[in-house]
Amino acid sequence: MEKEDDNIHWVCNLLQNLARYVFQSGKWFEEYHLIPANGPIRIGYNTDITALSFTLDPELGKIDTPHGEVSFLQLVGLTTNEFKQLEQNPAPSETEKVIEKLRQDNALLITDLDRKSF
Repeated sequence: MEKEDDNIHWVCNLLQNLARYVFQSGKWFEEYHLIPANGPIRIGYNTDITALSFTLDPELGKIDTPHGEVSFLQLVGLTTNEFKQLEQNPAPSETEKVIEKLRQDNALLITDLDRKSF
């Protein structure tokens, strides 16, 4: 049986990898940015979630600060088939369509490692 601590470490590893990418490349993420994970987003877990996108957090959204606007982005897990579909047409509007379709069954867009393609 999996311990609760084991259940959360994969998320920390994923976020560390994304942070490392930002620091090393100097690039940042924007809404509807697509990222292939080059395999399952959780190592050692049988999941078809192998890519990520970003969307505006449905609860936090955007805020204005004295230093400018801040957008709170949320990671959304994508299946291999969803990512392949978006690779064919990577326009942000197409990614938005996929995310909105996912939102129909999952309003907060919480990534479910057991989810299959729609």
